[in-house]
Amino acid sequence: LYHIYVASLAAAVPAAVVSVDYRLAPEHCIPAAYDDTFAALKVVIAACRADGAEAEAEPSLAAHGDVFRIVLAGDSAGGNMAHNVAIRLRKEGGIEGYDDMVSGGVLLYPYF
Repeated sequence: LYHIYVASLAAAVPAAVVSVDYRLAPEHCIPAAYDDTFAALKVVIAACRADGAEAEAEPSLAAHGDVFRIVLAGDSAGGNMAHNVAIRLRKEGGIEGYDDMVSGGVLLYPYF
């Protein structure tokens, strides 16, 4: 069901949409899900900056991705993940020299 929602969102917006398959509790304790989400953002940023042979891994993000136009979004637990990634970005001073790459956040009934 959630995949259908994300696919419809991706079809409706002129943007790349990345869905993170983070580790779930109770098998994985906090901060595993937060770490997975932050790691996924690092991969997206690297893909947006890639060129040459590196760009072959994620050619769409390499061609069209813009590290200065990233919006973190999520609903329920995903909203909590987006919120925590934004806080972590601020605390750690960004990723790879980019400290203000997140343009905004969309938190749909985040679970706190």
